[in-house]
Amino acid sequence: MAKLARDYKSQKDKYLTIPYFFRIGNIGFSNEEFLKEGLLSVIERELGKKIKSEIADNFDDIVKKLVLVVSEGLGEVSEKTGKKILLFIDGMDEKCRYGFHFLDIIGEICSKTGNARVVWLIAGRNEKYLEDKIKALKNKANVMEPEFLFPSGLSPLDEESIRLIFYKSFERLKYRMMEKDRFENDIYTNEFLQIIQKKSKGLPLFIKMLVEDIKKGNWKLDKLNDLPEGLENYYKRLLSQIQVSDVGTILTPILCFLALAKKPLTEKELNFLLSENEIKKLKTRLIIN
Repeated sequence: MAKLARDYKSQKDKYLTIPYFFRIGNIGFSNEEFLKEGLLSVIERELGKKIKSEIADNFDDIVKKLVLVVSEGLGEVSEKTGKKILLFIDGMDEKCRYGFHFLDIIGEICSKTGNARVVWLIAGRNEKYLEDKIKALKNKANVMEPEFLFPSGLSPLDEESIRLIFYKSFERLKYRMMEKDRFENDIYTNEFLQIIQKKSKGLPLFIKMLVEDIKKGNWKLDKLNDLPEGLENYYKRLLSQIQVSDVGTILTPILCFLALAKKPLTEKELNFLLSENEIKKLKTRLIIN
């Protein structure tokens, strides 16, 4: 999603690209903040003027007025520049886990922008509740039928895709991999790639972690048969390594603090929390919970 947004952002003469990626740490980012900081500020920059919205007495009215202002602004930008407007929203499953108001707002903006050349690209984990809600937007907001790009999820990476990842990740090591290439039945096969594809089940995250481990010297190509089967077992292996090292002494409380935190923590805050006194408080809290 990030790469797609980057690619379109580089084509500034054709597209106005507005990306926003929700993360676990900022799911509390309000609809008002998103409309102001995520959309309105970009519209103002594109039009070269400040846009004022009427003052409202309560939060719901504020959001409604902002939706109207943003919708009109998107239409004006599209008409003035002739650009197609692409809005990239990632992490939607995280945002909607706490309510669907955000998706309702998207539906309202879609219905108000009318024929403006505005396309929303929404990404998130394949949660059934999210899919149903997005489908419902068509009737509620009178917008085009949403198109699900990967209705069955992303397909696993094949051997050639894994080959490209390894070739881009390594300069010298790729030549050792090439030594295992065999030309059979008009196609190239490779023992290393076959093992990696089988062990990873084509999951990009598994392969990314493996690449990093090979760079650090934790795995060697001639030991790939010893790789864990699947991503879950890869994680289990990493956790077991932490438990038998000094890293676990400091990493365990860090992970606990990050899990309990209501917002992303800075390095300074972590240093304070890792003091002996705060560690004792953490253990007490975990026992109570």
